Amino acid sequence: MKRKLGHGIGFAVAACMLFSSGAGYLPQMTGSITASAEQVDWRSYLNKEASWYSSSEATSLADSIMSMQLSDGGWRKDNTITEGSWAKSTIDNDATWSQIRILSKVYNATGTDKYRQSALRGIDLLINGQYDNGGWPQVFGDPGTYHAHITYNDTAMVAVLRLLQEVANCSGDFTYIDSSYASRAQVAVHNGIECILNTQITVNGELTAWGQQHDEYTLAPAAARAYELPSICTAESVGIVDFLRSLPDKDERIIRSINAAVKWFDAVKIEGKKWDWNSDKSDKILTDASGSTIWARFYDLQNSKPLFSDRDGQAYTDVSQISLERRTGYSWYGTWPEKNVKQGLLPLPGEDVVYGTHLYVGYADQAANYATIQQAVDAAALLSPMTEAERVFIHIAPGTYREQVLVNTPFISFVNDTPDMEVKITWYYGIGYQYYSVGDNGYYSAEKAAAKSGKATPVRWGSAVGLKSGAKYFRAEYITFENSFNRYVTDEELADGVELNGKENITFQRYAGADVSRKEATERGAAIAVEGDYSEFYKCTFLGSQDTLYTKGSQGYFRECVIEGNTDYIFGQGDMVFQACELRFKGYSDKQVGGYITAKTSSGKYLLYGCNVTAAQSVAAGYFGRPWGETADVAFVNTTLQRGDLITAAGWTSMSGHAPENANFKEYNTTAGGAPVNTSGRVAGTVRSSGEGLDVLTYLGSWEPYYLNFRQDLTPPPEPVTIEGVLVQGLTPSGTEYKWAIDPSIQVGDLIYTDRDAMTYLSLPEEIIGCEAILTPCSAKNYTGTQAYFTVTKDCEVYVGLDSRVDPAPSWMADFTATGLEAQNSQDVTYKLYKADLSAGDSVTLGMNTTSSYSTNYTVYLKEVRAEATALGDVDRNDVVDVFDMAVYKRYLTGKEELTGTALANADVNRDGTVDAEDLALVQDFVHGKIRTFG
Repeated sequence: MKRKLGHGIGFAVAACMLFSSGAGYLPQMTGSITASAEQVDWRSYLNKEASWYSSSEATSLADSIMSMQLSDGGWRKDNTITEGSWAKSTIDNDATWSQIRILSKVYNATGTDKYRQSALRGIDLLINGQYDNGGWPQVFGDPGTYHAHITYNDTAMVAVLRLLQEVANCSGDFTYIDSSYASRAQVAVHNGIECILNTQITVNGELTAWGQQHDEYTLAPAAARAYELPSICTAESVGIVDFLRSLPDKDERIIRSINAAVKWFDAVKIEGKKWDWNSDKSDKILTDASGSTIWARFYDLQNSKPLFSDRDGQAYTDVSQISLERRTGYSWYGTWPEKNVKQGLLPLPGEDVVYGTHLYVGYADQAANYATIQQAVDAAALLSPMTEAERVFIHIAPGTYREQVLVNTPFISFVNDTPDMEVKITWYYGIGYQYYSVGDNGYYSAEKAAAKSGKATPVRWGSAVGLKSGAKYFRAEYITFENSFNRYVTDEELADGVELNGKENITFQRYAGADVSRKEATERGAAIAVEGDYSEFYKCTFLGSQDTLYTKGSQGYFRECVIEGNTDYIFGQGDMVFQACELRFKGYSDKQVGGYITAKTSSGKYLLYGCNVTAAQSVAAGYFGRPWGETADVAFVNTTLQRGDLITAAGWTSMSGHAPENANFKEYNTTAGGAPVNTSGRVAGTVRSSGEGLDVLTYLGSWEPYYLNFRQDLTPPPEPVTIEGVLVQGLTPSGTEYKWAIDPSIQVGDLIYTDRDAMTYLSLPEEIIGCEAILTPCSAKNYTGTQAYFTVTKDCEVYVGLDSRVDPAPSWMADFTATGLEAQNSQDVTYKLYKADLSAGDSVTLGMNTTSSYSTNYTVYLKEVRAEATALGDVDRNDVVDVFDMAVYKRYLTGKEELTGTALANADVNRDGTVDAEDLALVQDFVHGKIRTFG
């Protein structure tokens, strides 16, 4: 048995090493736990009184748990198994998550930090072991088997989610958790819920429930053991529904998922039957029982009929068809869904109060159906809604509606009932041009369009949708508002006789196929003009180029919307709150020119809270905004930039003679890639050191919009997810669309990327083998700007493996030197290695690789640089005293090998100034376990 030397001269056996490598040791305790550690009833230890966790019995248990922890941070379900799938970390049979909880409880009771550290290693495994789709395997690191499937069986995944919920909230057993772990756990829980929703099984077009396991790639129901076929499983689904019910903020999608499962439970129940032993306890049978309700454990995927199977892997429709051993050895029927059916359905938002009138556009099967949106709006106006109870809901079927729509009636809602399909309202009017169809009021006139007797110029920037002052309390959800003027030329526009009106300094001629997204073609063309008070928009999209979204109402609220444009694409007056929106620079087809997000008048205030600023790769730096009025008031709070240089150093600029430093511009907590953006060059007085008063509720005042708490809470965006290694500290990727990971000891055959399962190392230079490696996502090769950053914890050699087809090396690698070393992957890609020497505490920024689809992303390795030290007995200087050192001693003593420097100093274990047979004898005793240290 090899013994690694410690940092000091001597070596001591760790206190926990009291068991053989073949079986874990647990002390005999009052309970079911035994020395063999087979199938421990962990839940019995989770239900102890709080005072028990500070007892010697508890600390002894915690020490034993630590001794059984595997290198990846997890635990086996049976510690006596040392080979095969079950010798790996698992979440099956309460493993891993139970140990983490027990360790945390003992740490909280005793304050002994080693228990916290062990628990954190387990939490790291749960977070890092999560699939990109949000699921967890039954067994970690066991690809190609059913253990790799997403596992709901025995509440495995739900138990992990409940634990990570507490971690995310720093609550329950995890009040000691810091913000880094909390934010990572929050993301993991969110992704886990997404996985649950995405794996809910559909039968004949209707959502039902879930399987025991789901394929980790396709998400389809998957088989486990031979008698556990792909199916819908009531027992596991009940645990999932209970978890979803427990969520504090359930959005409509979660509520629909719960309700669908409960409806399915109710539909497949078996009434008047019971499943029990026969009279002589020799068999289990299904018998009549008045008033009894049971459910089969499994239902088929075609018709939701009971399904049974045997060890032959065949499907049967009657439990009596399977073998006696399987019939009596498995829970084929039970009452699992009973409680959920009794709890019933949850109300959807708005369903608890029935009110209003419902009109339809594009729904041929509805009586109140209209051919155009404007016709439905006109019909709504005849109803004269004056209160919330009289609201008119206009349901618009998916499709593109080429019409200019004007609304001047209060309490109207535009609703897209199919959010995953687009409802687009689009129009083509732009300033500087005239059209046949423009009426005397500056808006579309059917009569004028038909007559073609003269042309006129539109008003209100040619807005596709106009909400006039009478359109108070307007709402829209999942609607796209577009002005195609600077996006593409339509046949309708050409038929409308579009031509320059000669009143503007514009010369661009519009014709079929003209590239109107060029900079020279750009002019004003609004997607929507919002002039009514208290307008609200939820998950809507606004598309334009210059002057996309005009605001004028007294107050408005935009939540989780996408707003795209170039110049002043949010402009106007009024108190407007934009929460968690994407503000997208569209860019031009011919020039890399930045733009301006906002142009605000002196009337009212804009708050852009928790928004993301994004852009096409070709867009140069732009501005937060410019003052349309001298005292324009705009605040950007908790803003995330797609890249750090997407906003100019100044941040703001002048407009119409109004200087930005005289306006009320504010900026607080702007980040990019999880790191604060350098704001030292901003216009004086615009950067705030505190977000006090710059929050959604303060700006809304006494008004509570309908969509305020419609889907999620008002908390700021979560802190960036960080990944920790031994040499890597705080690895923080830019954005959340890519997964990063750490390989603690890279070897030939290991995966190279987190998103390429088939790409492994074919060869590695000796200098790299065993290094800590950062697994980058290959798809991030196209990411523009900083990919990630981290700090090194010790003096290191940091290597970057660059695809040989990327030449020259990116500019961020200026401090890296070519080594001449190469690595090869399993798909014939060669990586050239570059190296930089860094000291503990140095930061590393990983920039962009290339935008070429013909290369892979780079790879990163870290190798600790250790100072030479004397380690007695370690004459071959590999940090281990073993039989190989004994061989070196013998060669030295027989004159066959020379020892110099550190090796010679290490050889003198009795420290008498000479290296002789006495030193060799001591080393032999150490290697054979007769002594524990030298001296």
